[in-house]
Amino acid sequence: MNAARKGVLTVAIVAVVVLLAFSAFYMPNYFVSRSNGDRAIMTSAFLNGSAPGLRLDLQVTPGGNGTYRISVKEFNTMSANNSVTSANNWAYPEGNLIPFAPCDTGLFPIGLAILQGRYTLENYSQAKPLTLYNTTYFSSCTTQAYTIAQWMFVANSSQASFVYPPSGRMENWNITTSILAAGYWTGGEGTPQPATLHPFHGDYTVLAADEWGAIDLAYFTVR
Repeated sequence: MNAARKGVLTVAIVAVVVLLAFSAFYMPNYFVSRSNGDRAIMTSAFLNGSAPGLRLDLQVTPGGNGTYRISVKEFNTMSANNSVTSANNWAYPEGNLIPFAPCDTGLFPIGLAILQGRYTLENYSQAKPLTLYNTTYFSSCTTQAYTIAQWMFVANSSQASFVYPPSGRMENWNITTSILAAGYWTGGEGTPQPATLHPFHGDYTVLAADEWGAIDLAYFTVR
């Protein structure tokens, strides 16, 4: 990967949380939460590369009821529309950036993962993502290979239009994704262990990436 480092920004979060995960595009069929007194201390984050005129933004904030919201967006910083050629320069495997469901793959140019432990730009590629969806049942996925040639971002916006490959029609998407996270799953269908929900405890790294090679890292700690 030849992603260029643009700046340094770190995020530390102090909280006590449980589990919930969803995105703007997929809602799992479970909800587990409990109320806690939680607080966030935001300090800094790392930013590494991206397409010309685009900025990958990562935010971690209290979501209420013992949860934390993680939001990622691709933002066009230009005061004019910005036509960006699609790429496949993921600095972290694209398949590891899908925390919501095992079949949630495809065209979206941004993704996120939560890693157990504290990682930096020098060693984040060694980390495996935590599973944020309910693993009780096994999902069989069908892969379809579609390619978007060009994204047209609206000026000073995360809105982008493109030609949707299956239909050939023009689509408009908000290039933003968000989850509420408070734990992770292990075991489940296809493993010898039952599906188990683990509340967060210790240090965690939140990783956001886009298809043009950008990486954002943020941190939270649960004691």
